Amino acid sequence: MDIKSLQQSFKTAFCYLLISTGILLGITPAYSEPALKSVPKPPIINITPKWTERYLFKNAPELVRNTHLDHVLSFYYFGRYEEFTVMGMERVKGDDYHQHNTVLIFKDAELKGYYEELQVFPSKITKEGVIEFPANNDVEDNINLKEGYYPAMVFSRDKKLNPDSHAVSEIQWVNI
Repeated sequence: MDIKSLQQSFKTAFCYLLISTGILLGITPAYSEPALKSVPKPPIINITPKWTERYLFKNAPELVRNTHLDHVLSFYYFGRYEEFTVMGMERVKGDDYHQHNTVLIFKDAELKGYYEELQVFPSKITKEGVIEFPANNDVEDNINLKEGYYPAMVFSRDKKLNPDSHAVSEIQWVNI
């Protein structure tokens, strides 16, 4: 076998390798249809509790005012839905160690808004983009990220205890 025919065999094998790798990876030529019609775009930035804390101190200092006096300042990750990330901030302050829970909703890497002074944190985000709360602290109307729906949070338990006036437990969405 001479060098020229050996080179030709290597070229042929290399072409087959490229074609089969492209098929396995879903890579298609530029002139054909893409392998996937819609690819979910990755988040701009990985939003973590530490990132959230830095973001708030820099961009929303009113939410973290006087945290140096708190007994506890904690941040929690509750999940993602498409380009939305749901985080929680817990502040424990005062002589009675009272909890102050805030749910923060980010779109990409920007705070879209928040709910302050919630009784509890969310229990899950459904695949439809609905933020649900624990059954024993269920809300009258859930947040829907897909629809851009941010209702006032009225907890069912409080409404049963105070049927005439449940304004005490009505927490409004603060849009940024």
